[in-house]
Amino acid sequence: MGTTERARDRGRRNARHLLRRLGDELRDTRIAAGVSQRRVAVAAGSSQSSISRLELGQASGATVLDLAQHCAVLGLRLSLKVYP
Repeated sequence: MGTTERARDRGRRNARHLLRRLGDELRDTRIAAGVSQRRVAVAAGSSQSSISRLELGQASGATVLDLAQHCAVLGLRLSLKVYP
């Protein structure tokens, strides 16, 4: 008997993957700009530890607002799209 992945589990797996990819992009952009996590945190109204978790893809509780603010501080624009 094969195992069928539940839609909820598939969504969680996809979310973790997307957060890791976004975290990589944010970290790469921050480093290229020569900006510290602390400086990004102050500008985004956040903490250095939350910026670190975001860049590691471990900020599962981050809101779209959090992500958009972090992106804006780095000169990026967050874009979302859904697909059937």
